[in-house]
Amino acid sequence: MKELKLLACSVLGALLLITSISQAFAADACPDLSGTFECPASGNQLAMTLTVTNKPTVDGGMFYRFSYRILGKDIASEGDALPKEVKKADPANLCSGSAYIHKPDGEPGDGTRSYLSAAGNFERASGGKVEMSCVRKK
Repeated sequence: MKELKLLACSVLGALLLITSISQAFAADACPDLSGTFECPASGNQLAMTLTVTNKPTVDGGMFYRFSYRILGKDIASEGDALPKEVKKADPANLCSGSAYIHKPDGEPGDGTRSYLSAAGNFERASGGKVEMSCVRKK
């Protein structure tokens, strides 16, 4: 009986360790920003439809594709990001657990952050100011 309890405690301990390690890696992973969003006209921004697709890559990274439909024309941009904790990460394309961060060489500040709001809508911010907000299509 004592051996059975010891075995059960060992198994439980191993499961807790595996869970905590997997949660630590998940926190560093790049966010899933996929979806289709309607972006209303605002300031200098024209109304558009934004479709974001992403595909996981090695080291917890993510390949992002942003497709914008503006005035009947399609414009796309792409970025391949690794978590900023990964030593070989490109400083121009990083991600945290909640945002894709694009910062070309020479751009001042922390770069442009793309993320999903608490409501699941797409937002892009630069310098701490939201510059684009798009509502998820149902």
